[in-house]
Amino acid sequence: MYFLGVVHANVISMLVVMGWLYLAVPARVCNSYLLSQQNALGRMMIALAIVLAAFWSLRLFVVGTTNKPADR
Repeated sequence: MYFLGVVHANVISMLVVMGWLYLAVPARVCNSYLLSQQNALGRMMIALAIVLAAFWSLRLFVVGTTNKPADR
């Protein structure tokens, strides 16, 4: 269960880093995108990271606790 939190944190951080990279670099990073498409993709990656962080945090704090006994 703890491993899933590490994966979620890694996904969010990588989305933010890649989004920032696409926004900060003045040249094209990928030949498949125009510069305007690259900027839009960077904004979308950062927005997706914010949405995922909010969703996973809300799910963790609101729905995360149940009344089931721990399996030991």
